Amino acid sequence: MKTKDVPHDFRSFYELFRRLEYKHDYSIVFDDMLSAMMNYFTPPNIENFDVSIFNKYTKDERLLIGQMIPELIRLFDRKINHDECKWFDLFGDFYEALASRSKKSGLGQFFTPEPVVDMMTLMQAGKDENPTGKGITVSDPTCGSGRFLIAFQGHFPGNYLYAEDIDPICCKMTCINMMLHGCEGQVVQHDALNPDDYQRGWKINHNIRIYGLPSIIPIEKEQSVVYQMWQQQKIRVAEEKEEAKRKEEDMLIRTVGKQTDLFAMFDEDK
Repeated sequence: MKTKDVPHDFRSFYELFRRLEYKHDYSIVFDDMLSAMMNYFTPPNIENFDVSIFNKYTKDERLLIGQMIPELIRLFDRKINHDECKWFDLFGDFYEALASRSKKSGLGQFFTPEPVVDMMTLMQAGKDENPTGKGITVSDPTCGSGRFLIAFQGHFPGNYLYAEDIDPICCKMTCINMMLHGCEGQVVQHDALNPDDYQRGWKINHNIRIYGLPSIIPIEKEQSVVYQMWQQQKIRVAEEKEEAKRKEEDMLIRTVGKQTDLFAMFDEDK
């Protein structure tokens, strides 16, 4: 990919990235860079991604990955604090530029344009409502890079955001985007159409209101609000089906009883 094809904001980052993609598959480099960034913001006593995934890189290449992280943070700071954007998808545009390079790309999604995201976010809030600081729950079951959630945080901070996606790279992008935007919530990698599926999950900015430190902490399914919500919904649906079956059986019993009474009446007439 030529530098001119990269979104302007990402060109300094791409100068580092391209030094790795000559030797390694660019989709793998991008994925590993996300894993490294998530590890960077995971407390040291907690294991997130196994560092053995970086064994395929030389020492100098690992240093390049390490240099990408502060470069991305500087880019985010420039967009939010200097350009005064309400929100900024740190990865979406760059991901799309990589995905468009080849039909065989390991990256295969394109995300909702930013103006449409803003419009839908404001419509969701309502004309006369301001959900800022209300602590409401906002969920996106197909989060992509997390655009809708970080947009909601940018317009209406102070709520709890829950993201779901089956794509591991999308989940990683969402984790980092939510963390940098100061979101509080969780990200779950799973099939949102299958309540029993749970692959990985993370808690975003746990205790940020107390310590002011951004963090990404892996969680088990028992700690996942999304997973527990789906399990409760599954139980409710099963109970409703059981109740409907019981009512159907009761109705059948009453119908048979009435028919028996009717036959008995005819017998008495004889």
